[in-house]
Amino acid sequence: MQSFDEYVKEMIDKGYIAKDGKPLKCYHCESTNFDEKEYYLDGRFIVIEKVVTCKDCNIKVGQWSYGTWEI
Repeated sequence: MQSFDEYVKEMIDKGYIAKDGKPLKCYHCESTNFDEKEYYLDGRFIVIEKVVTCKDCNIKVGQWSYGTWEI
């Protein structure tokens, strides 16, 4: 069974995510055509969350919250 660290390394090696976890291409269709929505604290200037979705297949490929990308 593959460990989480091995999985992350494989995703980086295949070019799906950057080292910080930011999505680079869709793991489903390999597109780089993304839609990134930002959510703000009380509608102000502080971004508290980002959701990245592939525009070609409508799959969520990444989410940023609490200062890091979730993998």
